[in-house]
Amino acid sequence: MKFFSKKNSTDKKKSKKSNVIMLPNDAHYHRQRGMAMMNNNQNEEALLCFKKALEIDPNDIETLTAIAMLLTEIERAEEALVMCNFVLDRLDDDPDQIYVLMATNYVSILQFDAAYRALELVRTTGKNKYVCADAKRMQREIEQYCEDSERDKHFFDFDRALLFFKVNDFDRAEQL
Repeated sequence: MKFFSKKNSTDKKKSKKSNVIMLPNDAHYHRQRGMAMMNNNQNEEALLCFKKALEIDPNDIETLTAIAMLLTEIERAEEALVMCNFVLDRLDDDPDQIYVLMATNYVSILQFDAAYRALELVRTTGKNKYVCADAKRMQREIEQYCEDSERDKHFFDFDRALLFFKVNDFDRAEQL
């Protein structure tokens, strides 16, 4: 039977730690660091880590997707959409999450038709039933928002017409 002193076990832990720390040329290391920073709302630092990961491995789908998620989170929708399309061009299979991410960005820049189409792709070709259900829920929310906006627009026009009518501006009231 072999006994280890505390000194030996500590030395082994240090060597294991040093192996982890000594991986700055590993894309996975930088991506994980970026994800940790993103979770702590250190978004600019996270973006720098993701860029470093891409310098090491420019085709890493996970890093590209993480950048798209970060850009979405910090409300840089146009850049996030470019990154999503970049990922889709390189993705071999299962693009559902990317389409949902794209839909989220389209909604944030008020392109509801494009968002709806992206979600429809998920619903019709998606493999993950939970992502498909999420896409269906998002589509219903878009439909509801558009219906409410249209109804609000009509009420607003009606109120404006009444106002013009009250001030005897019949021509403008009739146009609405």
